[in-house]
Amino acid sequence: TDSTPARFVSGTQPYGAGGFGSAGVRLELVQDSRFPRWTPRHGTVVDLHATYYPAVWDVRSAFAEITAAAGVYRTLSVPLRPVLALHGGAKKVFGDFPFQEAAFLGGGKNLRTLDLQRYAGDLAVYATAELRIPVAKVTVLLPLTLGVLGTVGFGRVYVNGDSPGGWHGAYGPGVWLAFLQFSIEARAMHSADAN
Repeated sequence: TDSTPARFVSGTQPYGAGGFGSAGVRLELVQDSRFPRWTPRHGTVVDLHATYYPAVWDVRSAFAEITAAAGVYRTLSVPLRPVLALHGGAKKVFGDFPFQEAAFLGGGKNLRTLDLQRYAGDLAVYATAELRIPVAKVTVLLPLTLGVLGTVGFGRVYVNGDSPGGWHGAYGPGVWLAFLQFSIEARAMHSADAN
Protein backbone atom coordinates (compact mmCIF):
# COMPACT_ATOMS: atom_id res chain seq x y z
CA THR A 1 0.00 0.00 0.00
CA ASP A 2 3.00 2.35 0.35
CA SER A 3 2.96 3.40 -3.33
CA THR A 4 -0.75 2.95 -4.09
CA PRO A 5 -2.18 6.39 -4.97
CA ALA A 6 -4.94 7.93 -2.81
CA ARG A 7 -4.16 5.76 0.22
CA PHE A 8 -3.49 7.03 3.73
CA VAL A 9 -0.04 5.40 3.91
CA SER A 10 1.15 6.71 0.53
CA GLY A 11 -0.15 10.19 1.34
CA THR A 12 1.24 10.55 4.87
CA GLN A 13 4.33 8.26 4.72
CA PRO A 14 4.20 7.27 8.44
CA TYR A 15 7.12 5.68 10.27
CA GLY A 16 7.53 2.22 8.70
CA ALA A 17 6.46 3.20 5.17
CA GLY A 18 8.58 2.14 2.21
CA GLY A 19 11.26 -0.53 2.59
CA PHE A 20 11.38 -1.37 6.30
CA GLY A 21 13.18 -4.18 8.09
CA SER A 22 12.89 -5.31 11.69
CA ALA A 23 13.94 -8.26 13.82
CA GLY A 24 12.49 -9.35 17.12
CA VAL A 25 12.11 -12.06 19.72
CA ARG A 26 8.70 -13.62 20.35
CA LEU A 27 7.38 -15.74 23.20
CA GLU A 28 4.06 -17.46 22.53
CA LEU A 29 1.83 -19.69 24.65
CA VAL A 30 -1.05 -21.46 22.88
CA GLN A 31 -3.64 -23.89 24.20
CA ASP A 32 -6.05 -25.25 21.58
CA SER A 33 -8.65 -27.94 22.27
CA ARG A 34 -11.04 -27.10 19.41
CA PHE A 35 -12.55 -30.05 17.52
CA PRO A 36 -12.73 -30.41 14.64
CA ARG A 37 -9.99 -27.83 14.09
CA TRP A 38 -11.32 -26.01 10.99
CA THR A 39 -15.05 -26.12 11.78
CA PRO A 40 -15.07 -26.44 15.59
CA ARG A 41 -18.16 -27.66 17.42
CA HIS A 42 -16.62 -27.59 20.89
CA GLY A 43 -13.44 -26.66 22.71
CA THR A 44 -11.40 -23.62 23.61
CA VAL A 45 -8.41 -21.74 22.25
CA VAL A 46 -6.14 -19.34 24.14
CA ASP A 47 -3.25 -17.50 22.47
CA LEU A 48 -0.90 -15.27 24.47
CA HIS A 49 2.22 -13.77 22.95
CA ALA A 50 4.73 -11.04 23.56
CA THR A 51 7.25 -9.67 21.04
CA TYR A 52 10.25 -7.39 21.60
CA TYR A 53 11.89 -5.49 18.73
CA PRO A 54 15.31 -3.97 19.55
CA ALA A 55 16.62 -0.84 17.79
CA VAL A 56 18.29 -2.69 14.91
CA TRP A 57 17.91 -2.65 11.12
CA ASP A 58 15.28 0.06 10.35
CA VAL A 59 13.82 0.23 13.90
CA ARG A 60 14.90 3.57 15.34
CA SER A 61 14.01 2.76 18.99
CA ALA A 62 13.00 -0.46 20.73
CA PHE A 63 9.31 -1.32 21.02
CA ALA A 64 7.24 -4.26 22.21
CA GLU A 65 3.76 -5.71 21.94
CA ILE A 66 1.57 -8.01 24.02
CA THR A 67 -1.43 -9.84 22.55
CA ALA A 68 -4.06 -12.00 24.26
CA ALA A 69 -6.94 -13.78 22.52
CA ALA A 70 -9.38 -16.50 23.59
CA GLY A 71 -12.30 -18.37 22.08
CA VAL A 72 -14.93 -20.80 23.37
CA TYR A 73 -17.03 -23.11 21.16
CA ARG A 74 -20.07 -24.99 22.46
CA THR A 75 -22.67 -27.15 20.73
CA LEU A 76 -26.01 -26.31 22.30
CA SER A 77 -28.32 -29.13 23.41
CA VAL A 78 -31.35 -27.90 21.46
CA PRO A 79 -32.89 -29.00 18.13
CA LEU A 80 -30.51 -28.70 15.12
CA ARG A 81 -27.54 -28.58 17.58
CA PRO A 82 -26.28 -25.04 16.79
CA VAL A 83 -22.76 -23.99 17.72
CA LEU A 84 -22.16 -20.85 19.80
CA ALA A 85 -18.69 -19.29 19.43
CA LEU A 86 -17.48 -16.48 21.71
CA HIS A 87 -14.18 -14.66 21.05
CA GLY A 88 -12.34 -11.81 22.71
CA GLY A 89 -8.92 -10.29 22.92
CA ALA A 90 -6.63 -7.30 23.10
CA LYS A 91 -3.31 -6.05 21.72
CA LYS A 92 -1.11 -3.38 23.32
CA VAL A 93 1.97 -1.88 21.67
CA PHE A 94 4.62 -0.08 23.76
CA GLY A 95 7.14 2.47 22.49
CA ASP A 96 7.63 4.15 19.12
CA PHE A 97 6.38 1.49 16.68
CA PRO A 98 6.12 1.42 12.85
CA PHE A 99 2.56 1.70 11.53
CA GLN A 100 2.37 -1.93 10.39
CA GLU A 101 2.80 -3.11 14.01
CA ALA A 102 -0.11 -1.01 15.34
CA ALA A 103 -2.97 -2.58 17.29
CA PHE A 104 -5.49 -2.96 14.47
CA LEU A 105 -9.21 -3.59 14.65
CA GLY A 106 -10.90 -5.28 11.71
CA GLY A 107 -10.23 -8.43 9.74
CA GLY A 108 -9.91 -12.14 10.44
CA LYS A 109 -7.74 -11.85 13.55
CA ASN A 110 -10.34 -9.97 15.59
CA LEU A 111 -13.45 -8.34 14.07
CA ARG A 112 -13.71 -10.04 10.70
CA THR A 113 -17.05 -8.28 10.28
CA LEU A 114 -15.10 -5.02 9.68
CA ASP A 115 -12.73 -4.18 6.81
CA LEU A 116 -9.19 -5.48 7.32
CA GLN A 117 -7.20 -3.18 9.63
CA ARG A 118 -10.02 -0.61 9.57
CA TYR A 119 -8.96 1.12 12.83
CA ALA A 120 -5.49 1.43 14.40
CA GLY A 121 -3.95 2.58 17.66
CA ASP A 122 -1.57 1.47 20.41
CA LEU A 123 -4.31 -0.58 22.13
CA ALA A 124 -7.20 -2.54 20.59
CA VAL A 125 -9.86 -4.59 22.41
CA TYR A 126 -12.68 -6.64 20.89
CA ALA A 127 -15.38 -9.24 21.55
CA THR A 128 -17.53 -11.26 19.13
CA ALA A 129 -20.34 -13.81 19.32
CA GLU A 130 -21.48 -16.10 16.52
CA LEU A 131 -24.27 -18.66 16.32
CA ARG A 132 -24.03 -21.30 13.54
CA ILE A 133 -27.13 -23.38 12.87
CA PRO A 134 -26.85 -26.42 10.56
CA VAL A 135 -30.06 -26.77 8.52
CA ALA A 136 -29.35 -29.51 5.95
CA LYS A 137 -26.92 -32.35 5.28
CA VAL A 138 -26.52 -33.73 1.76
CA THR A 139 -23.99 -35.82 -0.15
CA VAL A 140 -22.93 -34.64 -3.60
CA LEU A 141 -19.56 -36.31 -4.18
CA LEU A 142 -18.70 -35.16 -0.64
CA PRO A 143 -20.79 -34.94 2.54
CA LEU A 144 -21.95 -31.31 2.77
CA THR A 145 -23.58 -29.37 5.60
CA LEU A 146 -25.50 -26.19 4.82
CA GLY A 147 -26.35 -23.71 7.56
CA VAL A 148 -27.21 -20.18 8.58
CA LEU A 149 -25.35 -17.96 11.03
CA GLY A 150 -25.63 -14.74 12.97
CA THR A 151 -22.68 -12.62 14.09
CA VAL A 152 -22.22 -9.60 16.32
CA GLY A 153 -18.91 -8.00 17.25
CA PHE A 154 -17.64 -4.83 18.89
CA GLY A 155 -14.22 -3.34 19.47
CA ARG A 156 -12.37 -0.17 20.30
CA VAL A 157 -8.93 1.29 19.64
CA TYR A 158 -6.99 3.72 21.82
CA VAL A 159 -4.10 6.09 21.14
CA ASN A 160 -2.23 7.35 24.22
CA GLY A 161 -5.20 6.42 26.42
CA ASP A 162 -7.77 8.27 24.30
CA SER A 163 -10.40 6.67 22.05
CA PRO A 164 -12.05 9.46 20.05
CA GLY A 165 -13.81 7.04 17.68
CA GLY A 166 -15.61 5.17 20.47
CA TRP A 167 -16.92 1.66 19.97
CA HIS A 168 -17.06 0.14 16.49
CA GLY A 169 -18.87 -2.98 15.45
CA ALA A 170 -21.02 -4.87 13.03
CA TYR A 171 -23.76 -7.46 13.05
CA GLY A 172 -25.69 -9.51 10.57
CA PRO A 173 -26.75 -12.84 9.14
CA GLY A 174 -24.95 -15.21 6.81
CA VAL A 175 -24.91 -18.68 5.27
CA TRP A 176 -22.22 -21.35 5.39
CA LEU A 177 -21.34 -24.58 3.63
CA ALA A 178 -19.04 -27.11 5.30
CA PHE A 179 -17.34 -30.10 3.68
CA LEU A 180 -14.71 -32.37 5.20
CA GLN A 181 -12.81 -29.98 7.50
CA PHE A 182 -13.41 -26.82 5.47
CA SER A 183 -16.07 -24.13 5.49
CA ILE A 184 -17.18 -21.46 2.99
CA GLU A 185 -19.35 -18.59 4.20
CA ALA A 186 -21.08 -15.44 2.99
CA ARG A 187 -22.25 -12.63 5.30
CA ALA A 188 -24.43 -9.53 5.01
CA MET A 189 -22.98 -7.31 7.72
CA HIS A 190 -24.26 -3.95 8.97
CA SER A 191 -22.26 -1.28 10.80
CA ALA A 192 -23.06 -0.83 14.47
CA ASP A 193 -20.79 2.03 15.56
CA ALA A 194 -21.79 3.30 19.00
CA ASN A 195 -19.83 6.50 19.65
